Amino acid sequence: MKKQAKQLNKLAKIIFVFGAVLLAIIYAAEKIRYSNLLIEINVYEKLFASFVIYAAVALHLLSKENQPMKKSLRYLKSSFNYIYIVISLFVVSAAFGFIFADELSFLDQTLREIISQTLYLNSYELTAFILMNNAVASLISIIGGIIVGIMPILSSVGNGAIIGYVLERVGVVHAWRLLPHGIFELPAVFISFGLGIKLGFSLFAKNKSKTFKERIYNSILVFTFIIIPLLIIAAIIEGLLIHFLP
Repeated sequence: MKKQAKQLNKLAKIIFVFGAVLLAIIYAAEKIRYSNLLIEINVYEKLFASFVIYAAVALHLLSKENQPMKKSLRYLKSSFNYIYIVISLFVVSAAFGFIFADELSFLDQTLREIISQTLYLNSYELTAFILMNNAVASLISIIGGIIVGIMPILSSVGNGAIIGYVLERVGVVHAWRLLPHGIFELPAVFISFGLGIKLGFSLFAKNKSKTFKERIYNSILVFTFIIIPLLIIAAIIEGLLIHFLP
């Protein structure tokens, strides 16, 4: 059993290096060829390389854990209080963004920049871009929580305000379009923000170093076996909506 775990871990390292090198080459080539364009290029290639890295991490964790999903769910359950904090911040910020939309018109520029990146993507490329962007944002939110959870807290407030602002501008009647994939995407985002805050609050634990190591490891477990699957389901649903709905 130990021999199999070592072999699996070795394979995971090889795959991780391959994926990381491939992703670095893709970004470097894109930067050289399209340095003057603020648009997304090579979306499929980036997604493939990212998936290779994800597979490597999953294999590594499987070599160390007999029941990774069970452990992930247990840690997730113990983190609900932090996730509730995130949801509360998000809802309050969304209400603020909706009510005070006229004072937040500067967000139009931010939204235009986001749209300009995906302007030339077809529905499948846009789906791949959204999946990769959400996955990276979720991972950054977890790791960024190291400093007393400041980054995920700010992200919760910022994203909530933007959602509220957009809903006020496009009309609540169109919000139903967000529901199908939002059922999976929003929980994934809230979980990542909550885990980031919990990680940052390791600073207040009695045994700071041990608590931090345990929480970062468990957060990676949840990210790998719960957050990413939720984001994949959300991206598939979103891709179908983009493709079939006008």
